[in-house]
Amino acid sequence: QQHQQQCSVLVNNTLFIIKPQLCHEDMKSVEKTKVLNIVAPFLQVIQKNTFSNFEQLQYMYAPCVTTIETHAFFECFSLFWLCTPKLKIILENAFQYCFSLSKINVKNVEQFKPECFYACRSLQILKNKKAKSLPEKVFHECDQLFSVQFDGFTDQLPEKCFEPCKRLKFAKVPELCQAKYFSNMDESGSYPSTTELLTYKPSKDLIANKDLLNQLNIILQLPKPVTFIRGVILMNATKLDFSCFQKQHSVMFAHCPNVKIVHSEAFQFCKSLRNFYSKKLTEVGRGSFYGCLSLCFTNSFENIEKTAEQSFAYCQSFIQVRFLKIVEISSECFQSCESLLQAVCPNCSELNNAFSGCQHKVNIVSKFKHESENTQQEAEIKFQEIIIDDFKERNIMITKLKMMRHNLLRIQKQQEVMRISDDK
Repeated sequence: QQHQQQCSVLVNNTLFIIKPQLCHEDMKSVEKTKVLNIVAPFLQVIQKNTFSNFEQLQYMYAPCVTTIETHAFFECFSLFWLCTPKLKIILENAFQYCFSLSKINVKNVEQFKPECFYACRSLQILKNKKAKSLPEKVFHECDQLFSVQFDGFTDQLPEKCFEPCKRLKFAKVPELCQAKYFSNMDESGSYPSTTELLTYKPSKDLIANKDLLNQLNIILQLPKPVTFIRGVILMNATKLDFSCFQKQHSVMFAHCPNVKIVHSEAFQFCKSLRNFYSKKLTEVGRGSFYGCLSLCFTNSFENIEKTAEQSFAYCQSFIQVRFLKIVEISSECFQSCESLLQAVCPNCSELNNAFSGCQHKVNIVSKFKHESENTQQEAEIKFQEIIIDDFKERNIMITKLKMMRHNLLRIQKQQEVMRISDDK
């Protein structure tokens, strides 16, 4: 698909943009639901409403962008990662309702306008060196903000600047004018790195740490919500009980390789949970992942045989779901999953209004015929890799290409040595 004015080209699910400035009119002919990734190497200014309602957009690479204008990414529910190292200005409501936004480079931003991150409920970490001041309500409804670092402040903070950030744990700001909003700060002097805080899967060292795993029972008995729990590792658990991690808003991953059953409301409102791992999972209870705004549908969910009412309701980052064994999906199971486009469930014979409230008609891929106002049955849509924490498939390909290049250079060098030897 090619834009008539040659400002963009859509290849599979990646939109390549070649213009230095972009406006809403430029995007009118682009089929929004097909765009998962955007690559814009020359783009400098993203004008008002340009990517408004690109609900499936997950990743954007724009190394030269300096300005993002009002409502530029309005209701981009699935937008997770924005690579913008030269970004300087973010205008009002630029990222309004970007529920899944977690990674954004704002290190060089000089101007943050009011409510520019309005309702970015998965945003946890911000680091900035250039801004000298902040307006009020810049973090309005950013209720998961956990760590902030502003090194360049010269003005005092507005009275209610961080008032909505109830879970703020680390703050590195030259002038804390309203100490009451920082009463829960960690004053130990040790400031965690971004890498430590933005982890969406456990390291091998963590999985092998038996001392840590033996302390999990103590951790789970702490008052809720516990803002410093960033991940869950349960190697031996076979089930997760009712509301065991409910409203643990800061949890980013759950590694539970032997869990077969996730009971009702176990991860309800874990807004930052991005990755759940258990290849043995067969059953999810009522509202078990309700309101997990950032959760990606991975192959850990493929072998589920039994769902319940609203098991995955309001999971705004789901684009495609796949069930290999399920024969019936419960009522409102995927209620109001705004980005969802397709459900691959070859053996499913009963849908039970599972997709009520979804923004788009969900394409059902099944050997059974289904008729519903919320669904349609057409040929299976093929998607590119869905980003969870990084591009796994692409990184594997890059590694293979590097190895091939290394081997070719080695062979070339050997041939050169042999040629020189023959000449002698």
